[in-house]
Amino acid sequence: MSAHFRLVLPLLLPMLVHALSPNDTYADPALSPTYHTSSGTQKLSNPVLTAKRDPVQAITLAYLSHSSFGIQPTRKPFSIRQNPEIASNGWLYLFNRLVEQGVDPTKLAALLTDPRMPNRETIYFNARPKEPRHIYSGVNTKKNRKHALEFYAEHAKAFKQAEAVFGVPRSVLLSILQVETHCGKNVGKSRVIYRLAYLASAAQPEVIDENIEFNMRKYDDISPEEVAKRAHFLEDTFMPHVLATILVAEQMRISPLELKGSSAGAIGYGQFLPGNVLAYGVDANKDKRIDAFSPEDAIHSVANFLRIKGWNKPKMSMEAKRNVIAEYNKSDPYISTVLAMADGLAKEM
Repeated sequence: MSAHFRLVLPLLLPMLVHALSPNDTYADPALSPTYHTSSGTQKLSNPVLTAKRDPVQAITLAYLSHSSFGIQPTRKPFSIRQNPEIASNGWLYLFNRLVEQGVDPTKLAALLTDPRMPNRETIYFNARPKEPRHIYSGVNTKKNRKHALEFYAEHAKAFKQAEAVFGVPRSVLLSILQVETHCGKNVGKSRVIYRLAYLASAAQPEVIDENIEFNMRKYDDISPEEVAKRAHFLEDTFMPHVLATILVAEQMRISPLELKGSSAGAIGYGQFLPGNVLAYGVDANKDKRIDAFSPEDAIHSVANFLRIKGWNKPKMSMEAKRNVIAEYNKSDPYISTVLAMADGLAKEM
């Protein structure tokens, strides 16, 4: 990573986060008036809707402009003939989408055809996902709170600093880290770029076709339109994080193929998606990089995320607290577990 890359971005990030506040709106591509299948373009009945704007994509592209993976003006045009394997291993759709955003095609082709990168397989998704309520039932236990408090004892200074700077209670920060990864014990072993690339490929026409058929076998009342919307939601959600994975790995000075995390592509103590590391991450230990696997950086990053998402008052209603935690994870059982554990931890901190 160049010194220019390291020095420019700490100045650039606050400006972009401020410019793209969570309350801004944009036209959501997942709800656009058309979708594509192998049989052609289909019309959607719903008009373009608006949704909260997130700074992830803008900040990711800002990082790209200072990255070695950004296209250099002196580079020769890339021809698919130079690397036909990109067309045969299933990643051509993803390749084209990332090149459109400014990723160097030669470096990207080398990444996607690396032997460590599995071939793309069809993703089968549930167009009406629902998380089981019992999934967090064994999380808020005395044993887990004891483990969290031991982690707090090791990093009390970082928790206190984060609370003072961002105004988020340290009990809430500790609870999230415990629920997410057992305070760093379980950060995941999946190859992140593959998992995210897999999810980001949901809107390929042939994938939409297969998932229309798949979901129609599950639900009698589902329409192709509903399945297509879900496919585009998955692509729009995860495509920026594929690019961000490359940039986070570059900042960590490792290959993107060596970055490991959860099966959904989240990394580090707080299980941030890579784009969220770029958008909300904090270099708390002042080593000139944001590291999701550093306890200090993770504690401050979670606090920064929650502050930006609305945790900005010393006293907040339960509804307000739930709304902010929902920005981290929209699952009602997750929100209840985090807040209940935070209450328990606060009594012992």
